[in-house]
Amino acid sequence: MDIAARKWTITEQLALVTDEELLERIQQLLSENLGGDDLTLAELDELDAQELARSNGTTTYVSREEAIRRVREGFKG
Repeated sequence: MDIAARKWTITEQLALVTDEELLERIQQLLSENLGGDDLTLAELDELDAQELARSNGTTTYVSREEAIRRVREGFKG
């Protein structure tokens, strides 16, 4: 079974879990093994502000390819 199929199977099984204690243990296990990548409220607020600026057009972004091209050409902008 490949990793995508395995994740899907686990997701289906997890959707059937109704025991709060079991869910807590699963969440704790995942947290311990995945590390502490939780964002702080300040970081979440910053991401929200960046998304709002992008969506209302007050800031613009360039594609990855464009950014690489600019770096290689010594973009001064």
